[in-house]
Amino acid sequence: MPRWKVVVVSLALMTGVVPHIDAQPASAAGVIIEVMKETTPANVTYKYKVINGSSLTIGTVLLGYNWITHTAELEDETTSVGGPEGWSGRDITPEESDYGYIRWSSTDPDDSIHEISPGQTLEGFQVTLPNASAAFLTATWSVIFTNAKGTMVGQVIPVTPPRSDTTPPTVSVTASPSTLWSPNRDLISIAVTVLVSDDQDPHPTVRLVSIVANDDPDLTDIVDAEYGTDDRSFKLRAERKGKELGGRQYVITYSATDASGNTATATTTVTVPHDEGQ
Repeated sequence: MPRWKVVVVSLALMTGVVPHIDAQPASAAGVIIEVMKETTPANVTYKYKVINGSSLTIGTVLLGYNWITHTAELEDETTSVGGPEGWSGRDITPEESDYGYIRWSSTDPDDSIHEISPGQTLEGFQVTLPNASAAFLTATWSVIFTNAKGTMVGQVIPVTPPRSDTTPPTVSVTASPSTLWSPNRDLISIAVTVLVSDDQDPHPTVRLVSIVANDDPDLTDIVDAEYGTDDRSFKLRAERKGKELGGRQYVITYSATDASGNTATATTTVTVPHDEGQ
């Protein structure tokens, strides 16, 4: 299971008056927002989990907006904004501003089922962008609570940057078949299985780094390999020139890189034996 990064560790009470928001004090300690970053070749998605450890119900969640200073913080253009069931997400840019923010709120303000009650955790808030942006890890979060009287209480959450991720993924590689016999010079299709996991990124990027061989292979002995991509099938020639007692060994290397840029490599070997007894 992927692990979430905790990016919000405390909640500051709002002291300034916000239009249409009751700024009375509220018990909001324990609200936590966690983020998980998923990277694909096409885009980057930031997924958020809201953990309501306060004594009030959360009815609206905002990313990149500070209710105290009334300022938006986000510059990057989003591809899409998604929310949990019963919630809608919008990318909002105020008039005469170059900055925007993300607002999630219940699609039915009178339906308390889709609010976040005290002690409840809600997942499904997400923003997709063409490219990664640190702002979606560190921007200000604001939440709007509904108190017992039905009035609104605005709060601002100061963000702590996510924990530094310095651990590379775990990766292992196997090839099938791993032995090519007999050495009849045929090109044999190879299928590679890559197992990869990471403590924070659920989808590390996998790439075929290289295929090298001893025994002086010809350029046509390795076919259909697309280096730098997640290519897991290609062809190797069942040939050895007899100079190496261990036969020909094709060493295949893959890399796995997580969202924080940590990289690990793993290799597997396909052998053309010197003789059938090997």
